[in-house]
Amino acid sequence: SGLSKKPPKWIVAGELLETSQLFAHKVAGVEPEWVEAAAAHLVKREHYEPHWEKKRGHTVARERVKLFGLTLAEGRKVEFSRIDPVTAREIFIRDGLVAFEFTDNRGKAPEFLQHNRKTVEEIAAQEARFRRRDLLVDEHSQAAFYEQALPAKVCDRKSLQKHLQTEGDTGLRFTEVGLLRNAGLSLPEDAFPEILRISNTPLKLRYHFAPGDPADGVTVRLPLPVLNQFPDERAAWVVPGLLEEKLREYLKSLPKSQRRAVVPVPDFARAVAERLEFAEGALTNKLREAIHAMTGLRIPEDAWHNFQPTPHLQMRFEVVDEAGETLAQGRDLEALRAQFGAQARAAVQALPDNDIEQRGLNDWPQNVNFDTLTLNHDGVKIEAIPTLIDRGDSVDLQLLDDPDKAARLHRQAVIRLLILRNHKASRFLKRELDDFKLLAALKLETPPETALVDGDRAGFFENNAAPPLLTDLLYTVIATRLDRPANVAHAPRSHAEFEALARDVDTQISGDAVAVWDSLNPALKTYANIRKRLAKGVSLEWIDAVEDINDQLAHLLYTGCISHAPQAQHLQRYLQAVAQRLDKLKQAGVAQDKERQAQIGPWWQAYKKHAHKAVRRGERPPALLEFRWMIEEYRVQVFAQPLGTAYKVSPKRLQEALDSI
Repeated sequence: SGLSKKPPKWIVAGELLETSQLFAHKVAGVEPEWVEAAAAHLVKREHYEPHWEKKRGHTVARERVKLFGLTLAEGRKVEFSRIDPVTAREIFIRDGLVAFEFTDNRGKAPEFLQHNRKTVEEIAAQEARFRRRDLLVDEHSQAAFYEQALPAKVCDRKSLQKHLQTEGDTGLRFTEVGLLRNAGLSLPEDAFPEILRISNTPLKLRYHFAPGDPADGVTVRLPLPVLNQFPDERAAWVVPGLLEEKLREYLKSLPKSQRRAVVPVPDFARAVAERLEFAEGALTNKLREAIHAMTGLRIPEDAWHNFQPTPHLQMRFEVVDEAGETLAQGRDLEALRAQFGAQARAAVQALPDNDIEQRGLNDWPQNVNFDTLTLNHDGVKIEAIPTLIDRGDSVDLQLLDDPDKAARLHRQAVIRLLILRNHKASRFLKRELDDFKLLAALKLETPPETALVDGDRAGFFENNAAPPLLTDLLYTVIATRLDRPANVAHAPRSHAEFEALARDVDTQISGDAVAVWDSLNPALKTYANIRKRLAKGVSLEWIDAVEDINDQLAHLLYTGCISHAPQAQHLQRYLQAVAQRLDKLKQAGVAQDKERQAQIGPWWQAYKKHAHKAVRRGERPPALLEFRWMIEEYRVQVFAQPLGTAYKVSPKRLQEALDSI
């Protein structure tokens, strides 16, 4: 045959001849379609994979055509309603209407289907909001609704459009009652609010119920200028409806010895949730207080510092720009501020109607209203706080978005203005204070981070033309005047308030500074003497003792120590104890010093360990600061007993203080 070298896929033969092998004679190529058409009465047709096709507008199936076991066609799409109209109708309703995969010839969903989709989405949003799976009826119930509402002949786009033209969509629209499993069910609307208000700013909340999904839980949409205004403490409370569940997780994470006092945990968590004022204060602090009030058990401050609740119990944030585009999202508010905090501040200052900013001020700005401003950002009201900011030799007036930070910086800028205003008093003090020139030359280092110095205040002493010791002295006496009840209860925010405070400071600053200096002068002299002794060189045997002394001194005297140290009046005793320790080292050697140091060391290391954690969290816990000064009193008892102490400190009392941190 002429086809033997390149045979087609399908052939027909006039005869078959079998000798040593089978031969086909009188051969011609054919197409299977020809066979199917010629032998239509003999072929067998099989249909499989029926499915809805949105674009075609009807249910289709795959077709397989066979003749005497030979497959003539495979996978051909055919309209299934002509083959099995009942099943085709079921698929049309289930995968077309219920799944909202139906459109008309123009690609638009009918009005009734748009309405039904919106109703279903609203109830599904309620399920996400209330974290339930029992509100929306299942797809079988929705399909049954269409089965009953539509005539049996409606099974595709063409038949449905014809029905809508003649009968309209009467009876085809879902109702909320019809879609709810339990009609009349009361849902805790207030426990899962749709809007969260920060000051006067309404923030939209979005709920998502999909455990394991990054967006699971509650997401608050934060316009960029609001990023720095969102309170850290508020984030921990999330929403009232999740509080009890979150409290259960906190309680379950406690060590077994403490957890015994709060069992059964679900009941205890419910009782605590009912007891707490929602979003009032830090959640973990309020929980600790509630446990103590209800059981007498004291939970340490750091009990939950390394504990992370389940993701959906942590507020999620979505930071958006003016165009509504998402800049970043996540549950770590501190990390988002580190990334976008500067942009957020710039966004506030760039808002319309911001003509308030001034730079290089040496006195209170004239004709400025320091009331909080409400500015508009893409339809969202943003609160901006007019704030004076210290720049060393002057102050600036800017808008800030963080109320707490604004209050701290404004207070320091007011103090700077009062220092600048009293330049004559500064010259007088430099000239008249006893030993000032000598002691002002003392080299005081930057405080170590474990001294837990207020970072904002530490920056006050940088880039000063005046000696840091004088600036520190003036800061202290002015801050003391500022905090007196006779003055305003906050840093002045009007020209009249500032002038009233300034008059008080002007008349008292020199006398106050002399009094503070006279009380500190002996301590500074003792410190200078200690430094001289240590600079002369010491025995190698003293190295451990000297390192310990240097560490202690670094935490006692540093740039800004006068205004930072609440125990400044005891500084002389602490330094005298150091001097006596050096005397005893010289007289009795290092053996006794090591014994005494062994009594102090564990407490001091425990303090520094907690201080490092506090630094990472950006906190200055009062209990930890009190523990530090207890250790200093204990040092006096151990190294210089004749000096006496402000109060008796024992290892037992130190342990109690440590346990309360």
